[in-house]
Amino acid sequence: MKILAFDVGKKNGCAVSNNGKILESIHFVFRSHKQYYDALCRIIDQCKPEVIVTAKPNRFYNTIFSHAQYISLIQLVAEQRGISAFLLLDSEIKSWAFPKQKKVTKQEVIDKYGGATEDEADARMMALFGDAKIVTKK
Repeated sequence: MKILAFDVGKKNGCAVSNNGKILESIHFVFRSHKQYYDALCRIIDQCKPEVIVTAKPNRFYNTIFSHAQYISLIQLVAEQRGISAFLLLDSEIKSWAFPKQKKVTKQEVIDKYGGATEDEADARMMALFGDAKIVTKK
């Protein structure tokens, strides 16, 4: 099953996995919600995922507010295309990716999952988590 994962924010990462393997990943920046929406449409239409995953916002108020806006756009585009979208807990993803490790640095995520930026590495980690946990639960 093809999973598309997004690490959201002003800087974004996205990754596609299938059967426990990363097929591709990118990072991108946008200047407006319209530009973000258009980018999501292009990425989703090109990848044709069966499932989309992203992390629930869980930090400070301003971060939660802005991340919720981006996640809403992801959910809208997914719904328009009949694709299931799942919100994941960051702590659950990291405890799966780095078992028995309480704190994980950005560099550790990049070293383990690859990618040109931390956002892309996070998306790669999320895609593999979705592949391992969501696909096997169905």
